Amino acid sequence: MTKDNNGVISFAIAIALIVILVAFLAFSFDKKNRNFENLDNVSKEKLAQDKYYSISSMRNVLTNDLIFFSDKIVDVNNIDMDKLLYVAYSNINSEDRVTKGTVSDDCYLGDNLNKENYPDKCFIEIVDKNILDEQIRNFFSSKANISYNDFVISSNQKCSFKDNIYSCYLDRSPLKMNNYNTISKYDSYEYVDDKLIVYSYLLSIRDSYDKNYEMGIYSDSKATLKIDDLNYYENDIHKTITQETIAKLIEHYKDNISKYKSTFVKENNNYVWYSTELIK
Repeated sequence: MTKDNNGVISFAIAIALIVILVAFLAFSFDKKNRNFENLDNVSKEKLAQDKYYSISSMRNVLTNDLIFFSDKIVDVNNIDMDKLLYVAYSNINSEDRVTKGTVSDDCYLGDNLNKENYPDKCFIEIVDKNILDEQIRNFFSSKANISYNDFVISSNQKCSFKDNIYSCYLDRSPLKMNNYNTISKYDSYEYVDDKLIVYSYLLSIRDSYDKNYEMGIYSDSKATLKIDDLNYYENDIHKTITQETIAKLIEHYKDNISKYKSTFVKENNNYVWYSTELIK
């Protein structure tokens, strides 16, 4: 693996640790406090931030793309089903997953091994469809039309559906990590007609060599629109990614980067994700 790729993966791990921590704090918010009109202003802001973190923490496990933030509108009608299922699966508690077997090199699906002859000794993770459905309802609008497709939960595991059970086998999927990194930050919220609308900003950083693009700061989720070189990132931020430095980067480039609007609709006294769209 090249030095540049190591840098990209290290950056991705740093981002992942931040968003996992923030997502955990968001999850700890009292789930009963979902009647927005009755909350005080501090609790309203907290709920809006929690909802933002619930989507901003979700990344494609093979590319490190943000799942919900794109150059096109993403909503419950067009989100890739494998991504929807992965998000729901990621929110399942560990005690609701049945695991058995061990990991070894001869356990991965391939030419000589398939789901039908998968050995009992090999690692597998099993989740009941009803548990997955509960997480889908907790996270996504009921307008989502669910198909129980296969989906990947890591570069080493793929989940398949049969007899109301998802079984996640060892299966290698090639990593296609982006040669850039994308960060985002919560900005504000508004509440309109039982809809919680959350605004956030996003930028991308190219700090390793790519024959097709210059290194620098980019304003969009695909890192195609360069707005600056890396001087501020390297000299003031020192290429360190923490919640504090993310806030500084976003604030520094706020007038020239992407702004998003995410809509959460009220269902069963909860606010569930409906759409995220680029508005600037």
